[in-house]
Amino acid sequence: MRTLARYILPLLLWAPPAHALDFAAAIGLTPNVPQLQAAQKALREREDLDRTLPTASGNPEATLSPGVGFGPSGTGPALQLALTQSWSLGGLTRSRDDAARAERAVLQADVRARQLRLKLDAAHAWLQVAEAQKLLLAAQAEQALAVELQAVTQKAAQRGALMAADAAEARAFSGEAELRSVFYEGEVHDRAADLARLCALPPAPLPQATGLPPVVTLPDEAQWQLLVARAADLPEARARQLQADAERARLTETRAVHASTLQLGGLFQRDAAGDMQALATVGVRWAAFDNGQRAAAVAAEQVARAQGEAAQASHDGAHVLAIAWHEVEHSREREAVLRQKIVPAVEDLVRLREQAFSRGAATVFEVLRARRDRSEANRRLIEAETERIWAEIKAWLLHAALQPAAELRVGGEP
Repeated sequence: MRTLARYILPLLLWAPPAHALDFAAAIGLTPNVPQLQAAQKALREREDLDRTLPTASGNPEATLSPGVGFGPSGTGPALQLALTQSWSLGGLTRSRDDAARAERAVLQADVRARQLRLKLDAAHAWLQVAEAQKLLLAAQAEQALAVELQAVTQKAAQRGALMAADAAEARAFSGEAELRSVFYEGEVHDRAADLARLCALPPAPLPQATGLPPVVTLPDEAQWQLLVARAADLPEARARQLQADAERARLTETRAVHASTLQLGGLFQRDAAGDMQALATVGVRWAAFDNGQRAAAVAAEQVARAQGEAAQASHDGAHVLAIAWHEVEHSREREAVLRQKIVPAVEDLVRLREQAFSRGAATVFEVLRARRDRSEANRRLIEAETERIWAEIKAWLLHAALQPAAELRVGGEP
């Protein structure tokens, strides 16, 4: 144990204090991520500025024409003032408001889609940190046992009770156990750094996953299949559908921009003799030839592309939901086999080998091989448990995106 302490104690003394972070806190930090805050700010600014959209489709125009008049009545100053206001005959005001509304809906849907992606990323990262921490503790415990076995075999070899090769094999096993501890120390650091990035935390101190993972309540398989049919309502698919709607609204707006316009106004003029006149003016800009065909063609292309992306997003969403349920079932089965069959078997094997070794009825190699099997089985069980929890949380977050009343409890077993 003194050998083990020589390696671990400096790490404990020099490691910066960890930032304790449970699962709920990790998820709760995702709104602080800069990309989400930027998306929300963009939506607020767009809402504020869209409120200033005018009710008229054009701006008033004024033309002042001063000059000099020549004629039989003499020479003198002349003045002409024209005021006009144009109105779109293609419904520009309405189509502009509709396009702005559709674009705001896209921004809102994009915020919801980002929120879901960030929650999924943060949840997975937290579980990865928790898994690495478990694997590190298991490796350190195995290392401590390996150091003890190394000391026992070394003394036995000195007394001639064991061959020097047995002691050498025990030393090699102890070195392997130490190497695993070093590896998982690095994994804890790297995964914690990734979690800090996803939760908008500073790079130091790094977060430490604390507390129990969440326990989620999922629907049965029949209910889940009904959710698969609603894949178009997932945030990402919904955002793509709204994007297609916005592109169609922009196409309508583009056509309205290039539509015919009606111009109404008045004209006031004063000639050189001092006579004044006031006239009403009526004009039409007739879009007989150039009615924005080029711009409309580009907009129509964007509509077609957006519709295809929306259909693809719905198709992909259905597969994501179907695979999510399969991952839940498969991960539960894998964990059950490891927990109920493989791990108990290798625990019994280690116990029997160690008992036989203490009686001189087993070799060091047999004990080490049994311990290697136990270490591997425990590692696989920890990873399988993490995979099962992640599959359930992922399915729950997808379910919650479709069913706001989904239940989440923290702590305990599912």
